Amino acid sequence: MLEKLKNKFLLATLIAIACFGCKKNTTGPLYPSAYMQYVLDPENGLIQKKTIGGFTLVLQYKPIEFMALQVLKNENVTKREIDNLKEKFSDNENFTLRIESKNNASNVLKQGINNKEAYYQRLDYLTADVIQDFKLINNTDTIFCALHHFERYDGLAPYVDIVLAFPKARTHSDLRFEYDDHIFGLGKIKFIVNEKDIQHIPELKTLY
Repeated sequence: MLEKLKNKFLLATLIAIACFGCKKNTTGPLYPSAYMQYVLDPENGLIQKKTIGGFTLVLQYKPIEFMALQVLKNENVTKREIDNLKEKFSDNENFTLRIESKNNASNVLKQGINNKEAYYQRLDYLTADVIQDFKLINNTDTIFCALHHFERYDGLAPYVDIVLAFPKARTHSDLRFEYDDHIFGLGKIKFIVNEKDIQHIPELKTLY
């Protein structure tokens, strides 16, 4: 009798663990604001963060529905509106890399330097040359960055953003993102966005 109870308890425990492990798969379709919150929640694996020296780097993976919602900026969206914009972004893997000051310095571009020449070198690098230092690895494929846009805030925020687009990966697997920094003294930085987290992104719920 005792042995049967132990076996039942063990079976119940294993079922509970299995259900907990697949919890994210039970998330139903989400309206735009809830969908955005899901994507922006680091607990869901689409945001990766690393701190090196006085800098913190935050990588955001952006699903195409997320990109469409950023354009529409509206809670009341239709499937047609989303589908029209999805066509625009569907050929790419989209990311934003944020480089911020660990100590909240008013201008991250000036951190650790004390002359204008070094400041303008950083500015020029981020505006033009930085695109060469990004790559995405998907299985055995190495994908180079196709488009980038540097967003500077002129000291109004302690960070800068680099918007990035890579050609779409050919297979479904983890996305290994690499940035080989040549201006902040950070060296080679690697992030991994797990395929399971991408597959667990809920569907977007629209009006009709």
